[in-house]
Amino acid sequence: LALLLALLPATAAGAASAAATAGPPPNVLLLMVDDLKPSLGAYGDETARTPNMDALAARGLRFDNMHSSKSECAPSRLSFLTGSRPDRLRVWGFEPNFRRKNRRAQTMGSAFRAAGYHTEVVGKVFDARSFPRGPWEIPGYGPDTCAPGSPRDTHECSWDSSLCPHAIKVNAEGVCGAGVTVEYFPGSGLDPLDRTSLLTWAFDDGLENKTFDACVATVAARRVRELAETGQPYFLAVGFALPHMPWRASASIMDHFAALPDSSFPDPFEEKDPHFWTDHSSGWSRYSSNEIKMFRNWASVAEVDRARAYYASVSFVDKMLGRVVEAVRGSAAADSTLIVLWGDHGFHLGDHDLWGKKTVFEQATRVPFIIVPSPDVLRANKAVRASVGAGVAAPTDSVDVFPTLTDLAGIAAPEGVAGTSLLPFLASPAGFTRGAAISQFQSHQSRRWIGYSIRTVHHRLIVYAPRVRHSVKRLMQAAPFRSRKVARLELYRYSTAGGIEQINRVNDPSFAEVKAKLFALFEATADPEWTHLVGMRPFDYPDEG
Repeated sequence: LALLLALLPATAAGAASAAATAGPPPNVLLLMVDDLKPSLGAYGDETARTPNMDALAARGLRFDNMHSSKSECAPSRLSFLTGSRPDRLRVWGFEPNFRRKNRRAQTMGSAFRAAGYHTEVVGKVFDARSFPRGPWEIPGYGPDTCAPGSPRDTHECSWDSSLCPHAIKVNAEGVCGAGVTVEYFPGSGLDPLDRTSLLTWAFDDGLENKTFDACVATVAARRVRELAETGQPYFLAVGFALPHMPWRASASIMDHFAALPDSSFPDPFEEKDPHFWTDHSSGWSRYSSNEIKMFRNWASVAEVDRARAYYASVSFVDKMLGRVVEAVRGSAAADSTLIVLWGDHGFHLGDHDLWGKKTVFEQATRVPFIIVPSPDVLRANKAVRASVGAGVAAPTDSVDVFPTLTDLAGIAAPEGVAGTSLLPFLASPAGFTRGAAISQFQSHQSRRWIGYSIRTVHHRLIVYAPRVRHSVKRLMQAAPFRSRKVARLELYRYSTAGGIEQINRVNDPSFAEVKAKLFALFEATADPEWTHLVGMRPFDYPDEG
């Protein structure tokens, strides 16, 4: 942190440092939302109805150009929770071998647990498919939960307690309240735990407490109140399932979006340039959208109604998330609790004829990220108060969140991670901390080739190169790809974050200098964490004044 702060103006460095040390150790409420792209009012989406997440942005700092390491649930969450990239962890998909390959990898949970925090999970935080199956139907157990008596400083587990999705679904009445059952499609009469029956569903408002996310909100709100009374600082990670498919919401929410004109939603037809795949993109990112096809009635749901259902699901999870935030504000530890909101990756809503994630394009990699400092920090620091409600345009990376949270808590920073603390932005939102954000996904033409996205303020270079599987001993001393055997290049420019790729500029002479600067970042990579980007000024960062 000292080195990073030295790169900033003295006033910003001092303010950021004060933010990290003000008051007692803060509690941390981490809110994770599955498949959430920045379809929020706070991010300028006029169709979205997300008052609770918008309120968090108004009380904190919004990051407009943050990207996930990989637009797929399991590897994205592993990368986020460890601060390391998939190539470093050697886990690229849904393999149940995270701990086998990374036995002593430090995670957010293990770092805070070692610092004396109670660490706990409610809902989906790690993707369970990254671990061998355990007795997760038992409340208290879950992926990477520490066994009773585990040393506080161990790196081999994360959580003191865990209520994972499987335990919630099979023990809903025991954990969520008498008479409660958790169903995918409440009121439908369908198999309550078969999620493939329908792509969209509107349930009666009176049945909302039969949903997974309502149960998560109920338990998390209760735990916030209980943990606040213990006097021990806590790190509570809460994971919501929506807006992951199938898309569901209460009837009143669905009706709201059904009443909006089609023009209120992203128009897939306007964004389906018939020449994009043939004349611009290499086609190596052309995802088959197989995930949506697993739902039996997917073909009968009009594309604009899919978008409606996605927005309705976001609105419903916003309502559930609001219950947890309100519990924090009413708890005994409200003044010392910071809140963080993060989506694990984005989602294509028909742009480029894609429905899903699993690409290295903007709609799949860009995620919402909001930090709400604790009231204690805001009262103690004028510069941080002045930044409330602001947005950060500089590129940031999901691996940056781990060292940011340790800085905010004033605990030991994780060692050997790809990320860098975002703490200076709290005092200076117009600054920068890295030269680019990095995302990756294997080619849909050949899994031998990996697409790496290098995203700056206004540009994205996509490089497809063959992956190299290094020995563990050599892993941290070499790039994870063969830079001299690049197969495809794509270059796009965005006027604002969240745009749609239009024209591949890789062979445009007027973009030759841009291409050279971005490719130089790729060629300079000497380790799987791309650490050479940390502290670098983005080449397209606006000049002062």
